[in-house]
Amino acid sequence: MPNSSLKLYCPNLRCRALNTEHDQFCQKCGSSLPKRWLWTVGPSAHAFQVGDVIGDRFVFRGPRVVFDTQPGLPVTMAAELPDNLVPYLKLFPYRLHVPQVYTLLSLEEGQTSLLLLLEQAPLRSADLDPSVSGSHQPLGMPSALPLFDAWSEAQPLRQLHWLWQMAQLWQPLRIHGVATSLLQPDLLRVEGPLLRLLELENDLGLEPSLADLGQIWQMLLPKTQDFLAPLLESLFEQLVSGELSSPESLVSQLEVWINEVHQSYKVKIDVATRTDTGVVRDHNEDACYPAHGSVVQNAQDPMVIVCDGVGGHAGGEVASGIAITAVQEHFANLPLDRLSSPEIVKEIENATLKANDLISERNDQEQRQDRQRMGTTLVMALAQGHQIYISHIGDSRAYLITSQGYYQIMVDDDIASREVRLGYVPYREALLQPASGSLVQALGMASSAVLRPTVQRFFLDEDCVFLLCSDGLSDFDRVNSLWRDEILPLLTAETDLD
Repeated sequence: MPNSSLKLYCPNLRCRALNTEHDQFCQKCGSSLPKRWLWTVGPSAHAFQVGDVIGDRFVFRGPRVVFDTQPGLPVTMAAELPDNLVPYLKLFPYRLHVPQVYTLLSLEEGQTSLLLLLEQAPLRSADLDPSVSGSHQPLGMPSALPLFDAWSEAQPLRQLHWLWQMAQLWQPLRIHGVATSLLQPDLLRVEGPLLRLLELENDLGLEPSLADLGQIWQMLLPKTQDFLAPLLESLFEQLVSGELSSPESLVSQLEVWINEVHQSYKVKIDVATRTDTGVVRDHNEDACYPAHGSVVQNAQDPMVIVCDGVGGHAGGEVASGIAITAVQEHFANLPLDRLSSPEIVKEIENATLKANDLISERNDQEQRQDRQRMGTTLVMALAQGHQIYISHIGDSRAYLITSQGYYQIMVDDDIASREVRLGYVPYREALLQPASGSLVQALGMASSAVLRPTVQRFFLDEDCVFLLCSDGLSDFDRVNSLWRDEILPLLTAETDLD
């Protein structure tokens, strides 16, 4: 199928105008046009030709890649998700590294199998038919590379970072019976600093071990140079021999080397904040730290906080202010440079629980009940040297933006995400359920004993942007429509934070 013949329907259901896949915005109404490139999985995944259409909307653009031409329409499952695919759902919190179920299609009569479509898979233009991709990267198409192809060109810091991410993934993937995925070179891809899996492969009764992982990693040694080669050779031998059999010990050793290598790098962190009431409400329940309008160049041990008063609860703006003050004061006098990573994570959790207690006490003092109780979401970033800690409660989000793309870091604390994590339904289908966006936890709404802050840690190995925002910005795929033109130029020196 020629590239120019593919049409994309506007997702605005009041418009539905036809556009080309090259358009970023609808040529009629101006709505952002999501580009959803999907990876196919199943026995019949290889049975289609470029140009074949499934379900009047999914067009094959490569041997295993389809393009959704009607992204504004809901997707519903053709059948219940088989047990062997449930790990995709339960690994939803690892969406930075694991693709997610978009939908499950039932093929036409005569083809008895189901076809799984995965979104957020680490695709590349080589996955497309040459008549589709030509010499250009299609708009919205990821720019991944196979790990083994990218390895020799990467700096030691990034090589260690990739191995560290695989080591971090080992235990959760093993728990859900898909650790074999990390032993398949064809499934290991990278997008800049991120290690990502093309799809999951079930262990099928096998018990993969770190010795197996060590054997796969040994294949990287011929492409490893400088001082790192003998270190990794020794590490891999320890894995293969069973001398090193603990995922925690493996992670710890890699972190030691990452910290040593990072000493030769200089980290510069700039911070900017902004909040706006918008055009609908007459008051702003969002709050941020540093204060609105701040621009701090080369910030030292910076911390950024965004809070959003929970909709429908009186006093949301008060709760946001209490939370920011509590967290900021908690860290004001802590000697972060003398704390270990686990200790910093614990302090982030303590600060979050302290904020929750203060808001709850205020609610009790003012005798607020039910929906009159004030609450807030929270997302924060704390920098310590070359590490960034991201934490959140509620549905305020953090995104990582690199030269390769934008990535939602965590999953929302709402009913839809909970249904996915429990293995019930894929996210797109969960969003169609009543009250799917209702929060399951926020600050000030319940006892700290049942509150579960999420904390995630990142190593910096290239220029990037961490975007923290409330749902006022993240709703309706606004980040998807804005990141390329508004945020990416920050990384190319085409604009600055001012």
